[in-house]
Order: sequence, then C-alpha cells, then structure tokens
Amino acid sequence: NSLLFAQAGSLDPSFGNNGIVYNDDFDPGDYSLQPDGKILVVGQYDDGSSGYPVVLKYNADGTLDLSFGVDGFSVNMLIPNPASFFDVCLQPGGKFVCAGSSYFGLSNDLLLARFNADGSIDNTFDDDGFLTSTDFGANTVDLTAEGDIIVGGGSSLGKFKMMKFHSNGNLDLTFGIDGISNFDAHETGFTNAISKIQVLDDNAIIAAGNSDNWGNYV
Repeated sequence: NSLLFAQAGSLDPSFGNNGIVYNDDFDPGDYSLQPDGKILVVGQYDDGSSGYPVVLKYNADGTLDLSFGVDGFSVNMLIPNPASFFDVCLQPGGKFVCAGSSYFGLSNDLLLARFNADGSIDNTFDDDGFLTSTDFGANTVDLTAEGDIIVGGGSSLGKFKMMKFHSNGNLDLTFGIDGISNFDAHETGFTNAISKIQVLDDNAIIAAGNSDNWGNYV
C-alpha cells in the first residue's frame, strides 16, 4: 500500500481517510501540487504481470479526480514496460512532463513523457507523447525559463548524467555534447547519480545526488 499525507507534521482529518489516502498496487515516485490545489502523483502501477508508469490525480480533499484519465488514473500501455515515473513537472497551460526509467537488461533507459491536463498522452511531444534514451536512469526533471526540459539521473558507467530537450521533445544539441552532459565527482569506481535538479531563473542548474563506492555515500 502507498500513503499520501496531506501535510507534514500532523495529519489533516479533512483529507482522505483521517489524513491518509491508500491505493493498492501503486508505488509512488513523486508529486506536484497544481495551482488549483489538486495533486498529481506519479509512480508505478503493478497489475501482477508487469509494472506500468502511471499518473494519479487527486482533488484537494484526497478523493480521486474522476475527470482525469480513467477514473483518476492515467496509464499508457504503449509506453515500454516495466517502467516507472520518478518525477513530474508542471508546464504552463496545464500540461505536465514525467520522467523515469524503463528497465531492460543490465541498464535503465530514460523514459520521458508529456501529458495533457486531462491525463491523455500529448502526441505533439516527440510524435507519440513519449521518448526513451538508452543507458540513462532518470530520477528528476525541471524546466528552463524558455520551457526546455532538463532531466537528471545516472548512467551504467557510474556517471552523473543530464540531458536537455526542447519543448517538442527534440534534443538541444547545444547542451553538453549533443544534448548530453556526463560528469564524475570522484575517482573511478564510484557509482554516481543525480537525485534532484532545480533550474534557476538564469537557467543555471543545481544538481544534488550521491556517489556510491560499495556502500560509501557522499
């Protein structure tokens, strides 16, 4: 079971069931609060055979927004699976971008998708609403002032990794090397990954993450 808390500290009894919302078979990754007070939660839905990237939308009182997707859930079976969304970012006009990973073989692949405000996939984004990129386990996403998309995570080579996309899903080839930035924080042997990024007003990027050398985290 997964829990959604109304606010830090004390539970709000007016939200859900005494401050808690339960949803079976759903593993949440992150959430975003909309200007109208409604809540988008992204993660993975497990139907017993595979895990699908999913978005849920709640009203401010913790009930599902039944006008969103199908009864409050948006699951696109065309997106490669098993996969999960780990972060979500609102765009002006109500659309939102979700970032995560699909799992194949020995490495994770980037999964980036954009949805319309009603939970339907936005087919104007990379022609079918989503894109993938090999060897990139994505954890976080944010927008620049111009609406470009920055995604952060890690590669199978143990490097911190970021990619930048235009709002239509095309890679911004002026960023890093052909749209990709890979970098290390320590000597060879550490596994590095970005867990959170924030794009500042001047489009500078703050990235936070960890380096793992057999259990030693920095």
